[in-house]
Amino acid sequence: MEIPARTNIVDLRSRAGDQASELLAGVRAATLRTLPGVLANVLDRADDALFDFVQKSSSSIEQQEYFDTMRELRRQRSVIEQRYREQIGVSFSALGRGQPLVVRCAPKSEAEPTLSLVAADELDEQLAAEQLAGALERRHSGPLQLLDKKLAIVAKVETLGPATNPAGPGHVVNALRVALEGIVPALPPRLVLYKIYERDVQNVLATLYAEINRLLIDVSIVDPIAAARARQRDVPKSPKYPSQYAVPAQNTVPDYGHNQAGTAGYGGGSGAGYAPASQDIDELLPTLRALLGEYRSARQASEPPAHARGPMMDVHGTLNTLSRLQGDLPQVVRRAIDDPTASLSMLLKQEVLRQAEQMGLTGPKSRLDERGEESLELVGMLFDALLGQRNFESGTRDQMARMVVPYAKASLLDQQMFGMKSHPARRLLNTVAEACDGNRGETSAERELLGRVEGTVDRLVSEFNEDLAIFSELDVELRSFFDQHKQRVELTERRATEAQRGKERLDEARAMANSELASLMGGRNPPPAIEQFLTHYWTHHIAVVALRDGVESSRFQLARDAGEQLWTAFLGSENGTPRPVDLRDHLVRVLTSSGVTGVSADETVGAIEWVLQALRLGRVEAARSRNLPSVESVASSQSAASEPTVAAAVASPAVGALPIAAETSADATTSATPTAEAAAPVLGVVGGTATLAYDPEDVIKVKALVVGNWVEFIGADGVPQPAKLSWISPISSRLLFVNRRGMRLCASSAEELAEQMKLGNLHLRSADSAFERAMTQVLGKLRDAAPVKH
Repeated sequence: MEIPARTNIVDLRSRAGDQASELLAGVRAATLRTLPGVLANVLDRADDALFDFVQKSSSSIEQQEYFDTMRELRRQRSVIEQRYREQIGVSFSALGRGQPLVVRCAPKSEAEPTLSLVAADELDEQLAAEQLAGALERRHSGPLQLLDKKLAIVAKVETLGPATNPAGPGHVVNALRVALEGIVPALPPRLVLYKIYERDVQNVLATLYAEINRLLIDVSIVDPIAAARARQRDVPKSPKYPSQYAVPAQNTVPDYGHNQAGTAGYGGGSGAGYAPASQDIDELLPTLRALLGEYRSARQASEPPAHARGPMMDVHGTLNTLSRLQGDLPQVVRRAIDDPTASLSMLLKQEVLRQAEQMGLTGPKSRLDERGEESLELVGMLFDALLGQRNFESGTRDQMARMVVPYAKASLLDQQMFGMKSHPARRLLNTVAEACDGNRGETSAERELLGRVEGTVDRLVSEFNEDLAIFSELDVELRSFFDQHKQRVELTERRATEAQRGKERLDEARAMANSELASLMGGRNPPPAIEQFLTHYWTHHIAVVALRDGVESSRFQLARDAGEQLWTAFLGSENGTPRPVDLRDHLVRVLTSSGVTGVSADETVGAIEWVLQALRLGRVEAARSRNLPSVESVASSQSAASEPTVAAAVASPAVGALPIAAETSADATTSATPTAEAAAPVLGVVGGTATLAYDPEDVIKVKALVVGNWVEFIGADGVPQPAKLSWISPISSRLLFVNRRGMRLCASSAEELAEQMKLGNLHLRSADSAFERAMTQVLGKLRDAAPVKH
């Protein structure tokens, strides 16, 4: 008879539901016992903190906001504390039902399918809350990872994360937001309260998470941090490679510790290390290694025999040498930044061997072993390609050059960096490159972003010590800040898209109005007053009505009838027929649409009536000598008057509530030219496509672009400017591109863009990230350098 093994680990999935409920109730009680005390401390200290800001503020409005907040916090303290506790309770109740609440940190305009703009105060508060939640998540990532997994098992839900765990950072911050809602309306005092809350809650959470994890100690999951350490201890040591430098086995992927789990794109929270999906594996690496092998074999065949027989330095020695170089990159390597003819791979290998000889790790004429040679070659080529891109400023290239040695070490430790799309080192490099791509530090936001990049590189250089988890940690921190920066950029981008959409709808409405005018007049040449009224007033009126109510509406039909009534009156006057009695009402309605009212409207309608009367009496020459009063001044001011009118029309619910800043018709002639936002105009083609010289294959490539794709426009100075495809017009099929700040760069047809490709002024990016683009260049160079096979 087989005796089952004894264990003190309990699998809650096989236990009765009441025990899970008891555990969840215990977690809820511990949370409600701990967190309300934090809020109480915040409210206790709020008076002093807010009064300090009153003294520092020079604005009487801000001072009054701080005083109002102090009064409301004292008066409604019990309400705030009750809301806080209730919100935490609501979160736990939802988890108990198996439907955990998701905290939405993103602005409403991003989470909801609408293009309405978010108030600046609302956006600032959302960004502050998101930043606080992210900081708490990073500070407590290890205990949180374990807590998320255990609570998910207890609550019988698939996964939990910082935004769904009722004790997680998202809900901890959201409880404060809900508690203060409506009581503290002004933004500056709310941000002060957030700051006090951050200082108090971060230390309390460490105690709370430890207590909850002790309550859930019997829940049957494996601590991934402990599992990672156990796997590291179990790696057999070899004489050649110490365990920490062990070469990963074929088809295995290393574990990056607690920083990797629970991070978006890093495995989705699997309990036992990283298990990448099939689409996560990059097919570049096998091809890269094969081409690199041919390249190195051909080069070694041409080397002197004495050099080929030199002693080899192993991975351990190479890593030690790189660690010495990490803090202070040698000038000989820095030279490769500005010298396109210098090989960073060759200079890096030479410097490693020279330093190793000085350290006594190897002797003269030594060489790297196969793994070291391959790693330094790949990293050198990678950064050669990155540093050669002219859309990076010189300061950015300096920062990237400082990353060469840490990445060389990372490649030695784990060459899966070249074979796994979501490898943390690869993600960090992509984040740094994306943050710096086209960033010239022209605004305070761009300069702050570059400062964050510099701080990230500083930490990588100073803290990386053969623990690859640092790449994940730095990427999460930089990406969190960069995402906040992009949220502001996306608001600008939406405004640019809305403006372009409004302009195209306005152009379409004007074209329709001109078509109606041509159909109405039928080639006839009426007296100037009638022609001026129809051209300047009536076409504008029906364009606005079409935008606001649509061409199928009764208002549009009424507007159309006004022009037809005037034309019928003109034809009737030639035959002696009196004008219609209600003609004046139609004309006044049309004039009001263009802002012509009162005395001006009376004078204009009087001129029309005089002309019709002259025609009826046979005084044709007199009728043709009369113009409308002030038509020139009306025409010149109509574009300014039409902007708010048309914007209001486009904002009508009947057409989708899309506020725009309407552009004048002259913009249509420059739609293929980037605005003054660009450093220099890169496109100059206008008009139709009949005279354009382009390759039809390029048109197909342009039309294959989807919203979100990036391209590069090449300026007159040869410097590429990154541009994002933001919108494709369903009316004209024009493609709207915005720059890195979300501002309109150009709106052009596929044929116009294809011609710019032929002229070399436009490049389509073949890959989405900097790493993939650089490695594609490396592959091209290796193929070109490969020996010809006969």
